[in-house]
Amino acid sequence: MFGLMQPEHACGQAKDSNYRHHRMHYCGTCKAIGQQYGQKSRLTLNFDTVFLAELLSHLSNENTQEWGTALQAINKCFTMPKANQKMPFSLKYAATSNILLTELKIKDHIQDHKQKRWKLANWSLSKSFPKAKKQLTDWNINVNQFYDWADQQTELEQAPAPIFDSVEQQLQHYATPTAQMTGLIFQEAAQVLELKHDNIAQKLYQLGLAFGQLAYILDAFDDVEKDIAQGQFNPLVQWYKLDKTLTQEQINTVQNLILELKNFVVEQLQKLTLNEDWIAVYAGRLTSNVATQIYKERKIPITTTEAIKTRWQEAKEKAIQLTCQPNSLGQKLNYYVVSVAVFMAPQAAHPVEPNERAMIWKSLAIFTVMLATLGLAGKFGFGRVPKSRICNCQRACEECMGKLCKLVLFFILLLALLAFLILGIIGLILGPLAMGIVFMSLFVVGLVGAFLWYFNDDDLSNC
Repeated sequence: MFGLMQPEHACGQAKDSNYRHHRMHYCGTCKAIGQQYGQKSRLTLNFDTVFLAELLSHLSNENTQEWGTALQAINKCFTMPKANQKMPFSLKYAATSNILLTELKIKDHIQDHKQKRWKLANWSLSKSFPKAKKQLTDWNINVNQFYDWADQQTELEQAPAPIFDSVEQQLQHYATPTAQMTGLIFQEAAQVLELKHDNIAQKLYQLGLAFGQLAYILDAFDDVEKDIAQGQFNPLVQWYKLDKTLTQEQINTVQNLILELKNFVVEQLQKLTLNEDWIAVYAGRLTSNVATQIYKERKIPITTTEAIKTRWQEAKEKAIQLTCQPNSLGQKLNYYVVSVAVFMAPQAAHPVEPNERAMIWKSLAIFTVMLATLGLAGKFGFGRVPKSRICNCQRACEECMGKLCKLVLFFILLLALLAFLILGIIGLILGPLAMGIVFMSLFVVGLVGAFLWYFNDDDLSNC
């Protein structure tokens, strides 16, 4: 599944009812997975099965205020319901569907990629899959139909390409198994709940069918460049006979098709007996996520060697800008130092905003004073045991204890420097840049201080 129903502020701290409603179902589904299928299975949670839980909660008129205390506790991952606590059907069904879809997804990856990590994932969750299958069987759901459609997906993609009149027909053809699986998952929930009014089961089937088709086609559109690089099947690559990426005209064609599918999903959603406000919320989520995916910048994957060469070339070009033309030996040394620094942390070359400079200098001053104090304490204060407190039989241990205290303090300083280095690298690579600069500066200053302390203290150097 693609995460089409992720809210804009999925992990925020908003206090409105929409946020709490979503988080109760998100955290509730996660905890239901943990309770029924093991804690490590919670890592497989996705937003689309949470959306199913929300739908079922609406359609079955579940009162979330009656849920147990652990399920009321949102964003508290370790507040788990007791093993024998009754779980709301919406959460239980979503959790079981999540595990089933995970099994099918992993097996598909094993067939496509032959990578050991997917075999490891399959082995790790192997105890959860039979439990989900048994639960579905206990609900009188024919589990084999899902496995049959998954097999048909593989067979379609491996079979010779049929001849179609348009890219739309081709995409719909290959999306059919995934769409059928999703439609059946939605439909079976209504049948288990015995929701027979207003033809709910058929409406949920149509909604799931459209949702699954959209997810498959959007996934194909998003993975074009990656599938080309890895030699994997992709209906768009097959139709357009691509060797690198889509043209702008092709992109526009597929984008319009995806938007039409998105609108069709919204139309199916509007046919359900839901409050109009909730329909607007879910339609907004879907629209936002689809737009984010289809309009983002497309990137062509390159090999690791190409990536390193490109990054080194960009680092050298930036170093020339920062150091001018290196002529003398000193300038050339400076040029290579800057090149390596920019290569390791490209964000280090970005100019610091004026409003960040004051904060950087303030933080540097505070931490420099702290490190200087630590160094002075190590040099003159710690490790000295007052002779007045030492009896005659202990004086022989004074020198040994002094060295030990200094050694422990020195290792604490080294651990602090390691922390500064890690935080600095994280800041320079992932941001914020100001944090990276501060901690890398602290690391350099502290490292110099540690060397001076080490080489000027006979106790440490001897140790």
